[in-house]
Amino acid sequence: MSALPPGYCPACRIPVVWTELVTGELCAVSIAAQADGDVTVWPRSGQVPRGRILAGDDLTEARKNAVSLYGQHYPTCPARPPQVHS
Repeated sequence: MSALPPGYCPACRIPVVWTELVTGELCAVSIAAQADGDVTVWPRSGQVPRGRILAGDDLTEARKNAVSLYGQHYPTCPARPPQVHS
């Protein structure tokens, strides 16, 4: 896939790519494919790229077939408040 248009995380200002998930939600992903990514992204002419978060067999199959996968930004955002586990 060619380079995706960058944006920025409003909390930490790290460059991200904003994608519209198939669910209609916006999701910030890494600007480059990652070996541990779980989001498949495809460009749409003149629109926000479309994305789908993969899991289970779909994720395994995508990795097996060397599909470019991008990492979700939110779980690793340095400005994200620490999670409290009870």
